[in-house]
Amino acid sequence: GIRIPGRPGTIDAAGLGVAPEEQADVDNALRQFGQSRFDEAAWVDDFFKRHNEFDAPGMVRKLEKWQGSMKKGLRGAVLEQYEYFVEASKEMTTMGREVATLRQLVDAQLETVQGMRTIDFAAAFADPVADDYSYYSDDMMGMDDMS
Repeated sequence: GIRIPGRPGTIDAAGLGVAPEEQADVDNALRQFGQSRFDEAAWVDDFFKRHNEFDAPGMVRKLEKWQGSMKKGLRGAVLEQYEYFVEASKEMTTMGREVATLRQLVDAQLETVQGMRTIDFAAAFADPVADDYSYYSDDMMGMDDMS
């Protein structure tokens, strides 16, 4: 297989999602042309050193077949990655909504805490005024003298 910089492992026809009947062609193409410093001119010179000009049309057909197989495989790989992207995008949108909801809840709690800070609980409990239900403590009614 071929190594892609920044990605562990190797890439082969099966990894690209190429149809099984085209995998051998794509693996051959990757082996011959997938080198990081591939030199096209040197490859052509080498081909014509080992073959005559009558072999060129057959090689052109083979290269075109390999190219077609690679395109199919890459199209499949791109589609698969796009599906992952769409799914991740949906997840990010959902997470964004959830974060916004959490932020609203935190803001409401913060407002509540801020409001509670303005209440003087010591003064409210120290003042012997009847509450809304007209309930007076025993101390206020002079009831603790009756023991």
